[in-house]
Amino acid sequence: RYTFGKAQIAHRFCRNCGIHPFAEDVGESGERTAYININCLDDVDVASIEVFEFDGRAA
Repeated sequence: RYTFGKAQIAHRFCRNCGIHPFAEDVGESGERTAYININCLDDVDVASIEVFEFDGRAA
């Protein structure tokens, strides 16, 4: 587990290869969120995934 900055997101790393497969966050409302590195999933064609851009700063 690794956190940085405000230590709000717990980044997880594989002990064997060091890859960053996922992270966990608990928002201000208490809602838990997981961020998954899809490059770690089998049989996922990353090039075929539709990307949606989101301007978080303006939201």
